[in-house]
Amino acid sequence: MKVRFYGVRGSIPAPVSSKQIQSKITAVIQRISAKDIVSADAREKFISELPSWIFGTAGGNTSCIELRGNDNTEVVLDAGTGIRVLGKSSDKPAHKTYNLFLSHLHWDHIQGLPFFDPAYAPDTSLNIYSCTEGTEEYLRAQQRSPYYPAGFEKFTKNITFRTVAPGSTFMVGGLTVSACEMSHPGRS
Repeated sequence: MKVRFYGVRGSIPAPVSSKQIQSKITAVIQRISAKDIVSADAREKFISELPSWIFGTAGGNTSCIELRGNDNTEVVLDAGTGIRVLGKSSDKPAHKTYNLFLSHLHWDHIQGLPFFDPAYAPDTSLNIYSCTEGTEEYLRAQQRSPYYPAGFEKFTKNITFRTVAPGSTFMVGGLTVSACEMSHPGRS
């Protein structure tokens, strides 16, 4: 199984700050030597060998985690702003089917869905799982005018909503899924 974190921030998305960028630049300068800048190849090699904490970023987007089973089954946990980045990834799931599990419907867990490019592709299938009754109507409401210019009806017609009972266990492709209620304001 592969796990990728596309969003881990709570409540609101936030970009990397100027201070964080400055810290990364300082860390690069401390590591560089004359041999690292003698050619384009040397510079590329130096950059590619930087530790991920310097070269990458984490935490800017709200909740979205991708799980990919050994059979290439795609499971997406939450649709925070990280789902936009996932949608732009060139690594598409088998049969263009996304299985989206929504832990709850707080804004930071659903606000990225209108920006999930694959949801607009007619050949995408989107299975949305939630323990919340009425999830479809709640998601449609966030895309109504005046809140968003492209209504939910612009999404693929291949959307299935599944209400899952807390405590249930079931299979999605080759993955076993268990729905567990958590202690969280509202219900999760």
